[in-house]
Amino acid sequence: MPLMERDVDHGSAIGPASTGSGLISDAPGVEPLSGSADQRAGVDGFANSSRSRAKRRARRDENATLRDVRAGSRDVAAGQRDRAEEGQEALLTTEDARDSIVRELLLACSVGRDGAAADRAQAANDRRLAAEDLASASADGSQAQIERQRLRDANAGSRDVAAEIRDRAGEELERGLLAAEHTRNSTIRTLLVASGAGRDHAAADRAGSANDRHMAVEDRASASTDASHALYELEQARLDGLTGAQRRDLGSTNLQQVIGHARRSGEPFVLAFVDVDGLKELNDREGHAAGDALLQTVVVALKAQLRSSDPIVRLGGDEFLCGFTNTDLETSRRRVDQIRAGLANGSTKASISVGIATLGERDTLEMLIARADADMYSQKQRRPVGPELARRRYDSLGRDCRAPQ
Repeated sequence: MPLMERDVDHGSAIGPASTGSGLISDAPGVEPLSGSADQRAGVDGFANSSRSRAKRRARRDENATLRDVRAGSRDVAAGQRDRAEEGQEALLTTEDARDSIVRELLLACSVGRDGAAADRAQAANDRRLAAEDLASASADGSQAQIERQRLRDANAGSRDVAAEIRDRAGEELERGLLAAEHTRNSTIRTLLVASGAGRDHAAADRAGSANDRHMAVEDRASASTDASHALYELEQARLDGLTGAQRRDLGSTNLQQVIGHARRSGEPFVLAFVDVDGLKELNDREGHAAGDALLQTVVVALKAQLRSSDPIVRLGGDEFLCGFTNTDLETSRRRVDQIRAGLANGSTKASISVGIATLGERDTLEMLIARADADMYSQKQRRPVGPELARRRYDSLGRDCRAPQ
């Protein structure tokens, strides 16, 4: 619900008044006004910019998540390739063991050949001895020597057969081993090539994964920057560009929330209606730059005596609302006196008129503002500060704005 803009001659103009419904419809001295079209357009522009940044931030967060997922997939693929390479290396280790077995078999072949050669040498020796026995038997006709010669011939034949068998077995084993060795060497070369390619792919996957993670970090950093800009723009949309006080429309929403919290918690709440004295005269005498500086000085003094959570709202021109949260009436009055003293003793010698109203059980924000405004006008009547006060216009409907009993 937007706050009202007062129809007064003194103070900086902030746009024409609207005849639509405002915070106060029948309160004495207050005319219901809504924010100007330029202010509403400015707020809409800030809101659109904030929504655009929020969408960009969401897209960047999504891109960062996708990059992390892709990086994780690449790490998994690289790990699988590494495990495959380990399997291939284990196979190569197995092949080394097989080489050892082959060497033992070849050694056995060599031993077999040596045994065959020994058999053949022994067979030749048996045949020589058989020939000698045969010659001796022919000379003296000994039957025993003839039998011995036949036995030697039989032994020589058996050894020749055994030697032949060993030779053929050794040749078959050598051929098989040579063929297996050729196949194994071919397989090893293939595995080595595949292993090298796998390592290259794994390295590429890891490089791609690192790049994806780097890009994800950049995306999240950009999203964080967008969030900061959006928060800044949202804050600027809530603040008056000249004084840093809250704007009238958003300040109204904030005051409603503060009042709601005070009702729920049972804490006291006091609203102060502040009018800057002599602003129009200063503008006429020294120019609007001097008037703007006076308004800024007043807001600085208000902030110095209020908590950071206490709302300060610019209604427009020279009028402000201040909310004293969890503060009773007497404490609020002391703070107002301290604000006045600080301004009076400052370089600008500024003066303000302040009306105060305490939140009642059935008070609305409109009623609270009306009572604070009436109290402020009463303070001005008792403490006049210039002829411009006579130009304040009040409604004559006579609405009773006292707190309901």
